Amino acid sequence: MLPIFINLYKSIKVKHRISRVINRDRLNNETLAKSKLVIFGPWLGEVGSELQYWIPFIRRIRQELFPDKRVIAISRGGVESWYKDITEEYIELFHYLSINEYIRLREVIVQNAGLEKQLIMVSQEKSLINKITEENRLDDYYIIHPSTMWKEVLPWAEGKAFINNILSMFSFKKFEISEKYKNIVDKFNLPRKYLAVKFYESRLFPRTQKNILFIKNLINLLTKKVYLVNLNNSKIDNHSSFSFDFNNQIVSITDQLKSEINLGVQTEIIRRSSGFLGTNGGFSVLPAFVGKPSLNFYSTTLSKFMPTYFQHEIMAKKIFDDFGIDSYTVMSTDSWRYCFNLINESI
Repeated sequence: MLPIFINLYKSIKVKHRISRVINRDRLNNETLAKSKLVIFGPWLGEVGSELQYWIPFIRRIRQELFPDKRVIAISRGGVESWYKDITEEYIELFHYLSINEYIRLREVIVQNAGLEKQLIMVSQEKSLINKITEENRLDDYYIIHPSTMWKEVLPWAEGKAFINNILSMFSFKKFEISEKYKNIVDKFNLPRKYLAVKFYESRLFPRTQKNILFIKNLINLLTKKVYLVNLNNSKIDNHSSFSFDFNNQIVSITDQLKSEINLGVQTEIIRRSSGFLGTNGGFSVLPAFVGKPSLNFYSTTLSKFMPTYFQHEIMAKKIFDDFGIDSYTVMSTDSWRYCFNLINESI
């Protein structure tokens, strides 16, 4: 009998905490209860934050506060499979925004918040939501914006909150297979076995001659043993991609993709792969949600990014562990060179 009361207590505690979060953001629970529809979004930020924080956050809110209410999620890049267990109703932002309009909107957010996080709802977002709801004839709706989530996550990212406190707000789940993207990727005739690769420029992995040479040498080494599928998409990626010489062991298709299906296709490609390797960053968490290992690299001294970087990495490792995926490996480029040279010298 005792376990039943313990579980009931935990459930009530979670509901109270989530309800308090809603109130803290000056959202009116009475209005929420009366609304026929709840809209989550629009999500305009980076992939890593969407995977680690936003989707688990709204999943828990959905489960605890309104499991039976109609819900719509708004995001970009064809990520409906990421939200499928939360709602079957997904609205694609790139049906309403061009790539240039999307980029400009992100720039406005940075100007207002000082960083690439939707800490407040800017007027351009309100106009976008009005456009979407009018075209879809949606009314009597209630919006839960990413700023609600960031009020909880930022203290964690700054090292001012314990992991158990933030985890109580989240519910993690692997992504379901999307028949839509399965059918699209079927037509690519990808190799039976391959690694998915995505190297892009970031503060952790800047565009230096040393890093360019590192990628070149790594790609040359890998293509002697295995096929690679390059996921870089220079048209839509938030970060500038690294280019490398192609050969018959490398497949690249994402630059041919429309923006509204880009991430959906990449998700399916990773799901079919033997694993992922690339730049250490938010994207390297995606393999966890489709059950694949991830090897990612950085070259900048990590102490420059304390404590935020380490908090995000703790969360990433927690996700891989919870899903039973043993291999989430983060390695400096210098460590890789040392290991590689050591192995070669020993043979």
